[in-house]
Amino acid sequence: MVIIRHGEDEVYKAAWSGCVESLNALIEKDPRILRNLAPVLLTTKTLTPLHISASLGHLEITKTLLTYIPELAEALNSFRSTPLHLASAEGHKEIVQALLLVYNGACSCRDEEGRIPLDYAAMRGHVEVLKKLTHANHDSIYLRVDNGFDNGLTVLHLCVKYNQLECLKFLVELVRDDGEFLNSKDGSDAGMTILQSALMRGQIQITTYLLSLPVIRAKANADKGMSSNMLGVLEHVPPPAAAEPSPNPSVRPPQRWRKKLMECLKYPNKWLEETRGLLMVVSTMISTMTFQAVVNPPGGVWQENNTNTTDGSDNPVCTEESLCVAGTAVLGDVFKDYFLGFIKFNTISFLGSLSVTLLLVSGIPLHHRISMWLLSMAMCVTLTFMALTYLQVLLMVVPYGDVFISSYKIYKICFKVWIGLLVMVSVMNTIRFLIWVVKKLRPVYSRSKSGLQKIISGRFFSRKAAINYEENAAAGA
Repeated sequence: MVIIRHGEDEVYKAAWSGCVESLNALIEKDPRILRNLAPVLLTTKTLTPLHISASLGHLEITKTLLTYIPELAEALNSFRSTPLHLASAEGHKEIVQALLLVYNGACSCRDEEGRIPLDYAAMRGHVEVLKKLTHANHDSIYLRVDNGFDNGLTVLHLCVKYNQLECLKFLVELVRDDGEFLNSKDGSDAGMTILQSALMRGQIQITTYLLSLPVIRAKANADKGMSSNMLGVLEHVPPPAAAEPSPNPSVRPPQRWRKKLMECLKYPNKWLEETRGLLMVVSTMISTMTFQAVVNPPGGVWQENNTNTTDGSDNPVCTEESLCVAGTAVLGDVFKDYFLGFIKFNTISFLGSLSVTLLLVSGIPLHHRISMWLLSMAMCVTLTFMALTYLQVLLMVVPYGDVFISSYKIYKICFKVWIGLLVMVSVMNTIRFLIWVVKKLRPVYSRSKSGLQKIISGRFFSRKAAINYEENAAAGA
């Protein structure tokens, strides 16, 4: 592994050795040494001093680095691992706690192997680390491994695979009543649950424990395809006792409704890939239709100049003073207000469809959430004003009388129904977009808040620090 140092070898040596005195001496000698190092570490996927200290368990070095460069908590090495990945894998709970205070968003970051820090803590059997990670981000329990070998495994499957019974017990207590998750299958072709995986591996203790859980035992009893080995285990394992409230105050009740809601509001991963061609066809068709509506307007055009025409109520439409010019829209002279509304709605729909087409062919990265939101909103606007165009034409072409009154009622009903659908779709897409924005801004807020707290509670406001700062500034000048 290549380390990019840029003349800062001493910082790396201090991180390797864990000598905080050496690091403090470097900072006193050059207060800007860490800040000068930061741009290189944050823009390249390299092994940072924080990766080293977090992996080796040097707590004081880690705290010092986080005080001066809190952004290092987000840095990735060549394996796309954050310092939290390494500290969790090694079981350094104090360092895990320090990293979470600066940037808890790393709980859901996947490395090159598609694993999050919680996965490594479970694989290595570090229960105390699991407690801190799940307290910082409870929903990380539901994240699955995303790689070609262990693809689709939950953290519970990893506990079974690496025979970590105590880790499995702790995690199961957090989701004890979530039968759907406890009985979920992995992403392999076989699609095994944690109970089936434990039985296949001959892990008697884990199998016995899992069968003591009511939701898992009930699913096993109901499974008609259960093997004879499983039936034998079920016969020798006593049924679970009545469940008692957990005395552990840190165990939170399952939030299945929240999980389901977030799944509904989550952007479909392949939505744009699957619908890109369809969107192009629809936007092109709408552009053609709205264009044709102007070239061939409803009601036709005057075939010749007209000066003597009245409407159905004998009101003059074409006179010597108000000439109806050949080639212009007939309804534009008969129903001027309605026709003006028709032109406005049709034009907006035409421009909206062109905007959708432009976004699709412009080469803009449409997988970005902002682009997807703009595309969704542009399509909503296009379809809305296309519907309004149709309803406006409906009022112009239907004759007066009972038919017109019935048509107007239909107009109002259709308008209300469409507005309801539009609001529902627009709100859902906007909420999706806002959730994505909040997730992006939360780490920034956490870093700034943590950094401010460290500055306020640290030695930066002490009298000695102020004197040292003035001396360093005078020396630099």
